[in-house]
This record gives sequence, C-alpha cells and structure tokens, in this order.
Amino acid sequence: VLRYLAGLERWARRVDAAGPGDIALYRFGRTASHGAIVIDEDRMVHAYRPLRAVVLQERRALEARLDSYWSVIPE
Repeated sequence: VLRYLAGLERWARRVDAAGPGDIALYRFGRTASHGAIVIDEDRMVHAYRPLRAVVLQERRALEARLDSYWSVIPE
C-alpha cells in the first residue's frame, strides 16, 4: 500500500473534484488502497476482484468509501 501511495503522490496531485482521466482513491479497511480511473461524472473503470476483471461501474457504487481524487501531473 505504501508503494502505491508513494507512486500516486509522485505522479499526481490531490484535487477537490475529479475530471475524466483522474484517479479516485477508495478506502478498504483502514487505509486508502484502491484506485479507479474516472471516465466522466457518472462512471469509472477499475479492477473488480470478485469477477477477476476490469469493469465499467457507476461512481456512486463506491462513494461511501471515497478517500480522495488525484489529477495526473503532466511532465
């Protein structure tokens, strides 16, 4: 988890609202450890372990677990 968060902090900056291509970071357990790519204001794409697949999902499905949004910093 620490390596994941360190990479996110290196290549992105925390933002208040997410736009297309930004990262939504979610809490599972005691720490933020799951990310999704924001597609638009309603949808995201992320890995879903029970299905062992990458899925397109409504953002509101995980809103109770939302930790923060991150925007990739261009080089």
